[in-house]
Amino acid sequence: MIPTAVRTAGEFDARHSWFRKGGIKPNGSFSRRMSVWHPVMRETEGPSGRTSMKACLVIVSAALFLFTPVAGQVRGGPPIREEGERRQKLVDTLKKSLAAETTDAGKAAVLAKAMKDEPNPNVRRVVLDAIGPLSGAELDKFLTDVLTGDSDAGIRSQAAVALGHLGSEKTLAALGAAAKSDKTTDILMGDIGGRSSARRPATFAIAELAARFPKSADDAAVILRALSPAADTKDSESLADARLQALYQITRDEKLLKPFYERLKSREAPERVSGVVAFRFLKLKSAPPELLAAQKDDDREVRSWANFVVNEITAPKAAPRP
Repeated sequence: MIPTAVRTAGEFDARHSWFRKGGIKPNGSFSRRMSVWHPVMRETEGPSGRTSMKACLVIVSAALFLFTPVAGQVRGGPPIREEGERRQKLVDTLKKSLAAETTDAGKAAVLAKAMKDEPNPNVRRVVLDAIGPLSGAELDKFLTDVLTGDSDAGIRSQAAVALGHLGSEKTLAALGAAAKSDKTTDILMGDIGGRSSARRPATFAIAELAARFPKSADDAAVILRALSPAADTKDSESLADARLQALYQITRDEKLLKPFYERLKSREAPERVSGVVAFRFLKLKSAPPELLAAQKDDDREVRSWANFVVNEITAPKAAPRP
């Protein structure tokens, strides 16, 4: 059962392992709960009526990366019927409006207006699902504007993730700025609310962009190395870890993994869990022996997470769609 209120993300994370810096429990409860309020978690049909890989990408990736709230509360119960009807109405409106536009600039204007006019982030998120028709400079500008201007941390985080996967190398500076100093604001995803920022997803988006544009890798690494420690001494969003993990994705420098290996040796089970979970975000091709050994840890939660992370690393990856 989801608690009605929590005081801090640290408290929430310690008591609910399904919030372990990635928003998903080994049994997948968070993803299933999200699917209640957002159909894109179950299907990928966008406003155009065609399968939208961009839409699925934005929602799923953001769900895995972003929701590590600094403080806040969780409101129970499913989304209200009115909210669902508003989402569907916006989907229908966007489908018609985008079909009527013949240029990327016109389509971008439609999406920008919809973002501006809709006050509810759960409904506004539908607009990000409709970015399929955009490309090039118009896509970069639209997503950058959302990243820098939206009031909801979840929406900004989705924009960061989308830029990492879909944007051009010209958006590296915008992602760097978000990773460095994106503000902490309210975040609402379905019936889960709190406060967070887009700093963590922007950090990983930098690494994603570097993978897509190898000539930008050195510049991306410079940006990541320059990131300062989190203002929150408890680092509720695990920004320090994200910085090392993103840097490792770019450089493959094994020295960056030393803190995570040290946690696996800790006498404290929660610290070992933290070490195990850290390996989720390294894009490893094989599980290191130390992580495999954690599958036989004395602590049940450590074993559970180790099994989950090892399976993530070793499971066959789906072939990319054409």
